[in-house]
Amino acid sequence: MPPTNKKDIEKFTKQRKEREVYSLVRDTAKDIDKKIMSLAENKNSDIKNLKKLKNICLSAYKNNKLKHRKENKQKMRMFLLDTETQEAREVDIQADLESYYKILHCNLITVTERKINGLYYDIVADEEGLFKEEPTISAITEEGKAALVGSILIQRYNAEKGSAAELTPEDVNNIKKRVAIAENEAGKKFKVIILDKGEDF
Repeated sequence: MPPTNKKDIEKFTKQRKEREVYSLVRDTAKDIDKKIMSLAENKNSDIKNLKKLKNICLSAYKNNKLKHRKENKQKMRMFLLDTETQEAREVDIQADLESYYKILHCNLITVTERKINGLYYDIVADEEGLFKEEPTISAITEEGKAALVGSILIQRYNAEKGSAAELTPEDVNNIKKRVAIAENEAGKKFKVIILDKGEDF
């Protein structure tokens, strides 16, 4: 499913452009190969220079691909509230869909910006949380209104890069101060994050 969130679209567009660059360099190397074969038949002296150019293209392609993979594998510090295990703690995970799906126990996510203890954070949540049987509330407002359900991940957002950013130790402490125990009508107790006043939209 294509991304619909503005931040996800920016990230998706950036990744697509990078893939296009990789493909262009790779295809250029292939075109050079064809030219080399054509010149070889005529014993042309430009073959040596073309081979050098081909090696440069392939080297650039491989280096950029490795760099891209390395960046994607970098782990970031986030804060997790797991409604299944009732854990509320900091975690180090990769900022990619596969990691989000696994740790949030879901198949589709949504990202929303909310204010926690005076600071704005991006919250990654289960898009289909409300449709699950007996969904557990994970975030409420200061007024006690339910804001989010299902497991959530809290992270920062890097506007310059258009991607997720990890929490600082100060962020983690700030969020921990807003972890509380709530109770539903049936008397079941569960952990929640308390959002600032008016953040239940």
